[in-house]
Amino acid sequence: MRYLIVMDDIWDTKPWDDLKRYFPDDITGSRILFTSRNKELGFSDVNELPFLSNAECWELLRWKVFQTEPCPPELLWIEEKQLMGKNIWTFKCSIFDSTNNCLHILKLSYQHLSVHLKPCFLYFGTFEEDEAIPVQKLISLWVAEGFINKENHRSSEDVAHDYLMDLINRGLVLVAEERSNGGVNTCIIHDLLHDLCLRMAKEENFMGEIEKGYSNYKKAMSILDIQRLCFPRQFDPHVHSQLGCRVMDLSGPGRYPHFQSELDISGGIENMVQLRYLAVRRKLKLQLIEKLQRLEYLHVNIYGIVEIPEFVLNMKNLKHLHFKGGARFSESSHLRATADGSFQINNLQSISLLYIYNEMDAKVLGCASNLRRLKCKFKSQCPFQLPNQLESLNISFMRDSDPNFPLNLKKLTLLDFDLSWEKIRMIGRLPNLEVLKLRDGSFKEKQWDTEEGEFQKLKFFELNDVKIESYLYAERNPTSDDYPKLERLVLRYCQCLDKIPSSLGYISTLQKIEVYGCTESIEKSAVEIQEEQQEMGNEELKVVITRDSKRINRA
Repeated sequence: MRYLIVMDDIWDTKPWDDLKRYFPDDITGSRILFTSRNKELGFSDVNELPFLSNAECWELLRWKVFQTEPCPPELLWIEEKQLMGKNIWTFKCSIFDSTNNCLHILKLSYQHLSVHLKPCFLYFGTFEEDEAIPVQKLISLWVAEGFINKENHRSSEDVAHDYLMDLINRGLVLVAEERSNGGVNTCIIHDLLHDLCLRMAKEENFMGEIEKGYSNYKKAMSILDIQRLCFPRQFDPHVHSQLGCRVMDLSGPGRYPHFQSELDISGGIENMVQLRYLAVRRKLKLQLIEKLQRLEYLHVNIYGIVEIPEFVLNMKNLKHLHFKGGARFSESSHLRATADGSFQINNLQSISLLYIYNEMDAKVLGCASNLRRLKCKFKSQCPFQLPNQLESLNISFMRDSDPNFPLNLKKLTLLDFDLSWEKIRMIGRLPNLEVLKLRDGSFKEKQWDTEEGEFQKLKFFELNDVKIESYLYAERNPTSDDYPKLERLVLRYCQCLDKIPSSLGYISTLQKIEVYGCTESIEKSAVEIQEEQQEMGNEELKVVITRDSKRINRA
């Protein structure tokens, strides 16, 4: 006898643990179906329901109301007016008649969150509705606010990333944009869930908001028992100097924790000794932050090169330095690095964007023994030894610069380069390289040709506006071991390249070929590869072609 058991709205594995002994696997084709808001509970094949399109929402409503009967013509335009342009949650709310009913349903998901995930979820209320949130920034803010539990042998950022993925798996956070390595670049939260964040934050005294135009200083201070505050852009610029806050974000126009506008922060900032995260988008006298010894994240989002004072390199807790317009080490830092190399930057994990002028910069960087990510621009052709522990490297070259490439690299981006084929072979032999992006450059040779055993772990490969005429890939041997783990190939504006070799289609891991603004011959070869693979039974390979701002997606 066969059976079908359906268990609806499962929140954890306990119900199944209690019942599974009564449903043995008798190999007769019986099935047990679970529905859950958390895809991590899936034991085998997980079938994720996609979002309904506007047309599908409309069709669902018509079926619910009229079933097999036709919809009256006079109601067609009303349906379209009411539903087209609305997403599935808005559609559901129209059925329930009230947003409050929707929020009551969504609140169940919040109530089932672990204690450590609740503040992370509520923190989304500090961002603008429908805002695409950079994941690195979100994680930095969570860590700075103290939401992340410490785990042995793991960085706070790695633990925070796990928290985010947990929220995504529960359907509370959506992926807005993926990274080249398959991770999450930006995320977004639905507007109803954003409303839920604000409502729950207020109920739990997690966050308060002072309305725009409310600038009475004494009255503002009377509500500072609230754990964190969001201020509108025009708020009194002197309030911040009295707060023992951990985060000050003045980097953009959106609504971020505590402060919004380009306030005059020159007065009082040096006394904000609890600050962990500071982001500004106006010129800041860096000397003002010398006392902020707990600072972990410094973001200066202005154009123009900033000189990093020597004392910054002795801030023991500093983890991330980001300068949008670029930064350089000071002469005094060069002298000290040469003399004793005693900078206290062992916790520094990333720097962006650093201008490199000479060997002295290498000596300073050498003091950052845990530096993992570096974005830099060479301003000379001097030989330069990059730190061996780097995992992510983004370099803009001076022509004929000749840097080394650390063996630990997992991600490498090269811009404005002119490399010999020997240097490319060195890159191909990097044992851990997973992502390679070559942009706005050229090669000494006009032909790309790999050797056996190169690029063994490469998953993502991008050629963007590079001057190369032909790309040879194992035409002599379709079963070659080149690129054995390649998943995505991206070609952008490669006007010199004649075609994509058909042998690339034989890479078993290849999932997607993307072509943007390239020649017709490249587009044709991409389509031919897909068609050939389909004839061989491979329906998984996708080809995306974009030309003249028109997107062509061959699913």
